[in-house]
Amino acid sequence: MLFKAKVDKTFLLVIVLLVPRTSSGSRSHGDSDGFFENIKDIFENGGAVAVKLFVDKELNEWKDVRINLAVLGTSGTGKSSFINTVLGLTADDEGSAAVGVKETTENISEYPHPQYPNLVLWDLPGVGTPNFNRENYSKKVNLYRFDYFIFMTSDRFRDDDVWLAKQVNALGKLFYFVRNKVGQDIRNNKYDHPKSHSDAAVLDDIRHNCEHNLQKLNLDRKIQIYLTDLHEPEKYDFEKLMDQVISDAPEYKKEAIILSMTHLTNTLIDRKKEILSERIHYMSLLSGLTGAIPVPILDSAVDIGILTEEAMFYRAQLGLRDEMLEAFAEKSQMTIEQLTNNLDLQSRIIGLSAKGLVSYFTKKGMKKASTFTSAKFIKYLLPLFGNAVSGAASYAMTSWCLQDLLDVMVQDAIKINEYKMHWNN
Repeated sequence: MLFKAKVDKTFLLVIVLLVPRTSSGSRSHGDSDGFFENIKDIFENGGAVAVKLFVDKELNEWKDVRINLAVLGTSGTGKSSFINTVLGLTADDEGSAAVGVKETTENISEYPHPQYPNLVLWDLPGVGTPNFNRENYSKKVNLYRFDYFIFMTSDRFRDDDVWLAKQVNALGKLFYFVRNKVGQDIRNNKYDHPKSHSDAAVLDDIRHNCEHNLQKLNLDRKIQIYLTDLHEPEKYDFEKLMDQVISDAPEYKKEAIILSMTHLTNTLIDRKKEILSERIHYMSLLSGLTGAIPVPILDSAVDIGILTEEAMFYRAQLGLRDEMLEAFAEKSQMTIEQLTNNLDLQSRIIGLSAKGLVSYFTKKGMKKASTFTSAKFIKYLLPLFGNAVSGAASYAMTSWCLQDLLDVMVQDAIKINEYKMHWNN
């Protein structure tokens, strides 16, 4: 009983002293005081096991939130390229949508995200075919199940597209009009008018033409046209479209769609950082639970395991996995070493293993030693070397380490994204 009382007291110290009272980490709990009281009640009623189950649920709940994005348009408009770009795939990858195949979509095809299968893109047949006419389309396709609709064209929006948009609007569903292949239009105009050509003028003409054709909708809201070229997704309006899709998401789906998107924009990087920062409090609670119960040897392994697992999640979320960087380096006609050096990618020097993290944070700590007294610094470094310490110290050390890892990776993601924008312009 005395040991249990000591453990309870130590863990409650973690909650009282270290769980932020005024942070965004309260997530869906409203105010942070409510979050604090909730954790305290869970611990008092069910102990450390109950808290761990609660934290696991909070961290992974987004994976069960399904997002269905429907893509419509006639053959040749670039639907498959759009689907693959959103999913972070090429036409050669398993599970991608076929590109360059001359066919008319006659069936409903679904493409789940390879890493986050809760995000599903659907290639829908157009209206006007014998199997999918205006009379039976809504029922056969079941329009109610989709969260978003992307209407795609590479010339003009047809009457059937306009009709379907009205049906979607009547259901209260979100929809966006995408005029694809504008890069091809710009190149053609430049070839035809070498003296008078202007990229901006061509884009303005395309936008005005789309707006004119869509006036038939007679909706009481402004229709936004997004100009894209999926061969160059960093140019034109593709990233603006993705940012708008996220902004329009209902609150209960917003976290899921932010974490499921892998084609990064600067706005998406910022939003991912906000959510990943919130996760730090939860991961540190898990580390605090470990630190609060002094189990020799296991104490260090659990802390390092938490750091490694979460750092790998950051790396995937921010487009820094080895295969992602290798593909980008090849596209940029560089080796992975050249890419790392040219962009000064600091996350590449961090080994995501027990040995690598101990080495990294030891060096990091030496550089920051001036901000700590010697005794205090040694106390914070102890969890990495297998010493049993209090839950409070374990929470503090885990928070500091995870925030450092996140900051480094966010900066690298921004460097890569800015390079992409500069390279494509």
